[in-house]
Amino acid sequence: MGADGANSIVRRTFYPQKKIRNYLSIQQWFPETHPTPFYSCIFDPETTDCCSWSISKDHQFIFGGAFPLDNARARFEKQKQKLEQIGFRFGEPLKTEACLVLRPSSFGDFCKGEKGIFFIGEAAGFISPSSLEGISSAIYSARDLSRVLNHPKGDLNQRYWKKTFHIRFKLFLKVLKCPFMYHSFLRKLVMKSGIRSIQINEATQKDTTPHFAKKISPQRRAQP
Repeated sequence: MGADGANSIVRRTFYPQKKIRNYLSIQQWFPETHPTPFYSCIFDPETTDCCSWSISKDHQFIFGGAFPLDNARARFEKQKQKLEQIGFRFGEPLKTEACLVLRPSSFGDFCKGEKGIFFIGEAAGFISPSSLEGISSAIYSARDLSRVLNHPKGDLNQRYWKKTFHIRFKLFLKVLKCPFMYHSFLRKLVMKSGIRSIQINEATQKDTTPHFAKKISPQRRAQP
């Protein structure tokens, strides 16, 4: 069973012809020095055709992204320099992390397995091509495989492949979603449409009196 991630030795051993698009994900942690903590998703086609992100967490600022394998670190540093020009604060990193990450681009990218060879999680290509999130698919595919193996009958590989159809279908829909996230023109249209947007009702300076604060709690000021 291959449960060894994007750079799966099991997949490369038994299916060397299976080539799934991959990137190097690089992430650094910094002391938080921004006046207001924030979260962001960055699209910079000059450095990568994938995305980057920032997170403020526990007084630390986390910045990372997924980059093509050629000159990945140089691309990462160039993007940081560009972001510093618009207000991002980095400084000396507390730590740097990196790993290979897959990004399926078609329904055929998922690795089926056969003759008693199984794959779960990212080893099977089960990872979102739009957000690069993979832990949920890893958990669900492990659950599906355990149910098949705990009740052995018929063709186990075929049964497992049928059980994971819901995972593959969901991820394939995200393949179709990618152009609307990563193509600038389509992304602008989606953002202008307001589809699935979150509206925040900002309190005015006059509204921030003690009387108003008692009337409307902070939890109610942000409405989905």
